[in-house]
Amino acid sequence: MSIKNQAAIRDTFDELVRKGILITHSAHEGDILYADNPVEKMHDTFRDYHLWKEAVRDFFLSINNEKGALYFLEADNVPFLKGGLEYSYIESKESQQLLKNIRTAATERLAYLRSVEKVIPKKPSLKSDNSIYKITCIKPKDGGNKFLMVVNDDYQNPIMGDRAKPTWSSLYEIATKGYALYQKKVLDYLNSNKNNRLYTQTRLPISTIVRQEGSELCPAIQIDSISEKAYVQRKNKT
Repeated sequence: MSIKNQAAIRDTFDELVRKGILITHSAHEGDILYADNPVEKMHDTFRDYHLWKEAVRDFFLSINNEKGALYFLEADNVPFLKGGLEYSYIESKESQQLLKNIRTAATERLAYLRSVEKVIPKKPSLKSDNSIYKITCIKPKDGGNKFLMVVNDDYQNPIMGDRAKPTWSSLYEIATKGYALYQKKVLDYLNSNKNNRLYTQTRLPISTIVRQEGSELCPAIQIDSISEKAYVQRKNKT
């Protein structure tokens, strides 16, 4: 299997897992009451669940996993069609039961999807001297705002970041938590601004470093964090 195909399979798998998780959240019958338009959100979640099932089934077929494809083809407690005035009110018994059924079914099917991860190829390294493929943030021992960033494992030439500024605060949060609150200006600066120090100090071309996932800003490359002690050890080895 080519590296390109491995990456595509892994990307598809990760995206399907992410969508499944979002559906389990969207179908929470208590939380949905606080949505701007609960009934519309219920209908959207119902649609998204069935589209997700079809997408996962097609994914299994694409990797020649007939057992998985058949499992996602099976009917469950979520009807394929619905209608009637009883679904016009989010508080109705029918609407609440539908949401519960979606959440239960999505949770069970998501668990099945995750169970096959061991046979899904890991995303191959895209290391290249011509792009940013990895950013490591160094957690300051004193807990202050200033911290170092290492690009592409170049420990001899760290770049200074400052959590007092939104861009670097968000990047640090992604490195330590895996995500940050989505801010368009942060995404644009990291991905598109040629004056960004990640590009000016490394002389590497503009890259897609982060991406939006709903209300969150998530890594588009490898972004992680290490302690100052680990940083010093790695620096001394290079």
